[in-house]
Amino acid sequence: MKRSLSRRGIASKVVAWACLGIGLLSTGCSGRNVRPSGLPNQSVQSIEMEDLHITVGKGAKGGEEDFVAYDAPTLFREADALFDGDKFADAAQSYEKLVVEFADSPWAPPALFNAALSYEALGRFTDATDRYKRLLAMFPTSKHAKDAALRQAACLAEESRWVQSAEALALVEKRDDLNLNERLETMTRHGLALFEMQDLSGADAKFQQTLSVYEARKEGDQLQNNFFLAMSHFYLAHIAHKRFRDLPLRLPQKQLALDLDGKAKTFLLANTKYVETIKLKNPTWATAAGYHVGTLYRELYDSMISAPVPTDVNRGDSRVIYELLLREQLRHLLTKAKDVLESNVKMAERIGVKNGWVERSTEQLGELEKLISGLDNPTPAAPSAPTQTPSRPAPHDGKSRATL
Repeated sequence: MKRSLSRRGIASKVVAWACLGIGLLSTGCSGRNVRPSGLPNQSVQSIEMEDLHITVGKGAKGGEEDFVAYDAPTLFREADALFDGDKFADAAQSYEKLVVEFADSPWAPPALFNAALSYEALGRFTDATDRYKRLLAMFPTSKHAKDAALRQAACLAEESRWVQSAEALALVEKRDDLNLNERLETMTRHGLALFEMQDLSGADAKFQQTLSVYEARKEGDQLQNNFFLAMSHFYLAHIAHKRFRDLPLRLPQKQLALDLDGKAKTFLLANTKYVETIKLKNPTWATAAGYHVGTLYRELYDSMISAPVPTDVNRGDSRVIYELLLREQLRHLLTKAKDVLESNVKMAERIGVKNGWVERSTEQLGELEKLISGLDNPTPAAPSAPTQTPSRPAPHDGKSRATL
């Protein structure tokens, strides 16, 4: 049966062995000044060493006892090798062994951070959140604390714990050591949390604030990746899109005119914001915006199909003329939606992007072709399903493993 002993646990003999390995003259061990007796009273240099742990156990076939010595750097390298080999569960255990056995070592904070990363890679976001929380509690001044705070909030979002995520992000926003990239990520994720909490006004304000921060700081602080900038643009469009979808069309005719005006304005706002997103050329959000522009036109078509008919055109020749005019408007809308989705697919092919938005664009194209061909033989069309909310950004976007 093996037993593990720390250097401090095996008293002075192990200390003496370790010091002997360094040298007998004017050396120290583990922060202690060690000086052979009989030498003049003079200053002695002290060398700070990592703690050494030794595991003692029976050798093969019951032979003499084995001694296995290891320290924090050794454990860290072994855990890194496991992580690089995609053995994330084993890596997490090795990193955490380091934290438990060498809690005072400078290797402990990056090890705890990397343990959390390992759990993220496994999709175990609750475990990852717990490790980031522990890092913030145990090592609040560590250089990894800032990233841990942001990633903790992102992992909470992965589990749809939006209130806790928003609270965590609000704390990160108060930090004065965020660079432009970190500031944009924090604020954009905060806006996403508010959006998912159905606080559209709060989300809209947060995304607008994010763009204002970018404009104010873009000259003096380099943006490494425009993912979160494009995401803020996208969600401003998506909020307008949602408001467009929720606006009713009602009689009497005076009310219908007001409703149509409001519907048209929010349609144009959403369309403009989606186009602004596409212009940023971020592959993820450009294809998402392209898809949603197509669905925006399709939803306007659905609204016109299902809108109440004004009473003064609901009879005789007036009704026939109204339907002919409506049919031409519908054809224009469907053709526009088709053109946008075709452009989205071509753009994705040109830049080599394959994702869910491109697949949905292709699917929508087939549906639009049927609707356009059916205008000459009109049959009641079922309204399209509400557009899906885009996927959340993964918590590890643009992040790397911690080191000392």
